[in-house]
Amino acid sequence: RHATVLRFDFSPKEQEFYEAVVRFVRAHWNWAKLQPWAVGFALVMRERQAASSIPAFRDHYVKGMTRLYRDAEDLDMVPGVLPDRVEPEKLSFPKQLRQAEKQLARSARRVGDIDTKYDLFLRVLREVLDSEPKGKVLVFSFFRKTLEYLRQKLSASGIHVVLIHGGVPVPERQDIVQEFHNTDEIRVLLSSEVGSEGIDLQFCHVLFNYDLPWNPMKVEQRIGRIDRFGQRS
Repeated sequence: RHATVLRFDFSPKEQEFYEAVVRFVRAHWNWAKLQPWAVGFALVMRERQAASSIPAFRDHYVKGMTRLYRDAEDLDMVPGVLPDRVEPEKLSFPKQLRQAEKQLARSARRVGDIDTKYDLFLRVLREVLDSEPKGKVLVFSFFRKTLEYLRQKLSASGIHVVLIHGGVPVPERQDIVQEFHNTDEIRVLLSSEVGSEGIDLQFCHVLFNYDLPWNPMKVEQRIGRIDRFGQRS
């Protein structure tokens, strides 16, 4: 194995947005821990998504919270993480949480389409594909929204990709893998964790972890798709 870590620095606007996410999560947690339900994992997942892909996080979480963009003084609810049995209109949110929510919205507008992480990924991916005209590449991400974002961006850049995730029925996943294997024009397979088990992809020998799971065994399972008996690369 030859492992390479691709390092980059956020642009100032990306750094501002990520810090706004962290402040929002902390403010929400400080409020939520006083309530009779647990939302910790839901909140932490937002930080993980932002670390995975800022544009995907922005489009999925922030734009979905339409009230964030009103900057109204009477903002009094945070949708998206409350159990169904709770009536949000009956809740009272502290000023700190409202301010964190508004700051997140403002930072989301300022960051725009800047994506330093993707720019680096695309540059290195092109180097790999250009160096091996018939090579195949496997890209893992934990989040479907990140995968869909990558599919759109790579397709717009002229790179043919296919995608599998938990929403794709198992028989279709096998068909997609076969299409990936047999079609020279398809160079990249994007996969969620469902592709880290039970699939033989030894015809690939380059793997990108676009984000990393917490459990290192999950990383080994991903690598195990291409690091198999019979693999010569």
